[in-house]
Amino acid sequence: MRSAVLAMKALVLSALLLTFAGVITHAQQCGSQAGGKKCPNNLCCSPWGYCGTGPDYCGNGCQSGPCSGFGTLSAEQCGRQAGNKNCPNNLCCSQWGFCGLGGDYCGNGCQSGPCYGELGAEQCGRQAGGKKCPNSLCCSRFGYCGSGGDYCRNGCQSGPCHTTAGAVPKLSRAFLDQV
Repeated sequence: MRSAVLAMKALVLSALLLTFAGVITHAQQCGSQAGGKKCPNNLCCSPWGYCGTGPDYCGNGCQSGPCSGFGTLSAEQCGRQAGNKNCPNNLCCSQWGFCGLGGDYCGNGCQSGPCYGELGAEQCGRQAGGKKCPNSLCCSRFGYCGSGGDYCRNGCQSGPCHTTAGAVPKLSRAFLDQV
């Protein structure tokens, strides 16, 4: 009898984990996983074949898009601090005048390159009467369209919202004992 109860608990736990695994991401596929398809809107194609921005997409193993220099300060200067010079390799010019990718470079104050504002300055969600974002972009918790973790993770209102890969909801001992 005890082994039947344990087997039932294991079955229910497996079903829950599979259910949550399906919720992890709904992002657009790309790269070798999608027949060589490229991402739209200057997004990176992750090693796992999904479009987005951030180190998970543009870092090690990135298949296409602006894959270089993510999250690291480039020696290259740009913008107002360097005579309005643009960054090479489709990198963003930060508000401080350095080239790179990610929120520190492409977010608030970005001077040139694939700035996040260019992807999603448009308002959405409850802040805009329930409006959805175009081009498979996410609607952030603050009501702006864009891609990557700042838009598609915590508090994402619509679009291909996702959680951090490998994140599993916490299940309490009390819940498991009831199963």
